[in-house]
Amino acid sequence: MVFACRRGTLTPCAWPRPERVRGTSKAVNGQPSNSYLICTTPRSGSTLLCELLTKTGIAGRPDEYFQQLRSTGMPMTPRDYLAGVAADIIPPEDRIGELEQHNLFDPHRFCDFAEYLNWVQQTATTSNGVMGAKIMWPYIAGLVDGLSTIPGNDPAMSPHDLLQKAFPRLRYVWLRRMDKVRQAVSLWRAIQTWHWRTDAATASEQARAHDTGPRLRYSFEAIDHLRRQLIASDRAWEIYFEGTGIQPLTLTYEEFTQDLHDAVTRILGHVGVRYPAGAQYGEPCTARQADDTSERWVSEFRGDFAHVPAVS
Repeated sequence: MVFACRRGTLTPCAWPRPERVRGTSKAVNGQPSNSYLICTTPRSGSTLLCELLTKTGIAGRPDEYFQQLRSTGMPMTPRDYLAGVAADIIPPEDRIGELEQHNLFDPHRFCDFAEYLNWVQQTATTSNGVMGAKIMWPYIAGLVDGLSTIPGNDPAMSPHDLLQKAFPRLRYVWLRRMDKVRQAVSLWRAIQTWHWRTDAATASEQARAHDTGPRLRYSFEAIDHLRRQLIASDRAWEIYFEGTGIQPLTLTYEEFTQDLHDAVTRILGHVGVRYPAGAQYGEPCTARQADDTSERWVSEFRGDFAHVPAVS
């Protein structure tokens, strides 16, 4: 299934020249004048949302540039996601070689984090000076550590101040998925296959390929662990926003997948870019990955959860 926009077909070439408002100006030497972070959790629809924003040509090029754990300096592995779960439940990491696709976003290929940040800013910024990126809560500490090493930054600065200094005129978008069971089921599937995205054009071929891959298995323990982890990450974002007085633009997966156009225009307005009248952008390439197996696991988990004894 491919998410479709309610308001017509979307083609990137149809975008007129961007209009600038509220201080947005052209990028200077690739450096942004306006920035935004999509703060989210895995399997929240963030890949789809970032794809749509990139297609506008005026909302930066949001991607997961910052995905280094403080503890390892690497992206999360199945063992990181499932720390504390019985060892025999954790999928084998023989597919972990697919993490090589993240090498492009590895700060270690630069002399220092300042160089990496400069590369990210140039890569993620469109010609109108808007930069976009997304980040998951577990990677905030790693990003803050990296920013604190940049000359001129005081390591004692708060995470909020470091982010504000790194990303000009920073705005926040908080993307949540309210149905945590479905989100956890989706995450458990992704961890077992290490497959995080399906392109609509090749969805059937990819589905056949995964039929010959490792057999998916249901696990109440794994799904419940991930569900609680996702809830904790949402709460951590909430505490961060409350503690800093930030008022993010809040979107939910359930809302924005029903009206993609509205989500894009709201983010543009939040960042300070006017949505050009009559603009259209290409139909999303990302296909929905949930299927009958996902729905069966959701039902099975809810049935199992109903029989979990209450803690007194």
